[in-house]
Amino acid sequence: MLGYVKAAIEPSTKAPKLIPINSPRAAGTAYFSYHEMPSVFKRAREIGIIAALAGHFGVPVTLVTGDAAAVEEARRLLGEVKYVIAKWGLGRQFALSLSPKKARQLIERAAEEAVRIAASAKPFRVEPPYELSVEYTRAEYADAREHLPGVERLGERAVRVKGHDLIQVFKLVGFC
Repeated sequence: MLGYVKAAIEPSTKAPKLIPINSPRAAGTAYFSYHEMPSVFKRAREIGIIAALAGHFGVPVTLVTGDAAAVEEARRLLGEVKYVIAKWGLGRQFALSLSPKKARQLIERAAEEAVRIAASAKPFRVEPPYELSVEYTRAEYADAREHLPGVERLGERAVRVKGHDLIQVFKLVGFC
């Protein structure tokens, strides 16, 4: 995950230009099966992870693209940044999507606006201490982490990490 964010954040970057997002499982019509983050980001998921990592490096998120549920979650978490809904989830493997041409047009237009607001945008920051709970899809992911210092096993597939270093917390749960 850290590599994913670093790819969008180079030293000269003022804001990530585009972050395609999967919607959270809790949205009802779409699912994100890898992890859950109930404590630190008030049930934020991939959106919260990416925004917090970008914010950790002082970079605001100015554009989020994804399905309707992901954009709604991002709106609640990030406030007034630029958004593009490119699809509407109908289930785990089904969606109604814009045509690639229409999606590209909307994203290009929103990206131009996102670049314009980047100078005045504020990074999404989560202040320590951090507490991150993760439920993995497979027990062996939790097995591999439970013996690391600072990792607490919560259940068959779940762990929790607490700490004051965001990157270290993310590393302990396998996001970096």
